[in-house]
Amino acid sequence: LVSANALLELEKVTTAFRHESFIVDICKKAGLSRVVRGLASVETKIAEPLMGGMPVPFCYVIFEVADQGDLRKMLHRTSDVDLAFKFKILHEVAVGLNQLHKNRIAHQDLKPSNVGVFQSDSASAKILDLGRATSLDFSALHDTLACPGDSGYAPPEQLYGYTTNSFVDRRASGDLFQLGSLLSFLFFWQTAICEVLGRVPQEFWPQNWSGKYEDVLPYIQEAFAQWLEEVEPQIPEWCRREVLEILCQACDPDPLRRGDPKARMQRPTSIGMDRFVGRLNNLARRAEVAVRLAGAKKN
Repeated sequence: LVSANALLELEKVTTAFRHESFIVDICKKAGLSRVVRGLASVETKIAEPLMGGMPVPFCYVIFEVADQGDLRKMLHRTSDVDLAFKFKILHEVAVGLNQLHKNRIAHQDLKPSNVGVFQSDSASAKILDLGRATSLDFSALHDTLACPGDSGYAPPEQLYGYTTNSFVDRRASGDLFQLGSLLSFLFFWQTAICEVLGRVPQEFWPQNWSGKYEDVLPYIQEAFAQWLEEVEPQIPEWCRREVLEILCQACDPDPLRRGDPKARMQRPTSIGMDRFVGRLNNLARRAEVAVRLAGAKKN
């Protein structure tokens, strides 16, 4: 006999599969150029020997393959990547997030291992792994989790269990924080949340704090400002102001303020992801020129 727990686990697996298949189908129909393309969703049955050959659900999604692997593996092979490549990746990831948000989807688990590099597409980037994505049109089991993705890249409010019912403040702003954290990783080889919490007194760390997020937020804001001040000299002078501005707005510990200030003042409010797309595109183009000039000087 199959235990109730086993049946529950099977139900969780099939529910998660149908949710991801729904997300993949939306992305495919919308033709999202910077989100990994699902090729097929398969739901079949296999005979389970431990259950007397009883057929059990077997579900999987087939995606296109990133021929250069994910960003984390690529950087492990070589950390010698120029600013033009870094800004190009960041711009294309921002485009992917913007495409998802326009289709009422938030990714919720953006990190280097979930960014695919496609050499066949001029070394372009696409967002991978939609298993933790959330949609306004299809509920998922992980929707109730305060921190649905990798805690090492999560915005601070998720680690403290603070949530809101707003898609913009809870979901979209979380994606934006993870985009800023990706920028931090590419520039400083450390995630934003680790850098910030590393400057917060231990008694205010998430595992040691039982109070409200609003009460611990001033300490996190102070640590955040300290981090930005310390990393400022590490950013090339030609893009220092713009990079600091992106980090300041994208990684603001307050989810209600996170985002482009002008977009935040609009009604309905928005994080202004399209504005970050434009700014990162501008930086990518300027970086290409800077790299070419540096190469010309060497020759």
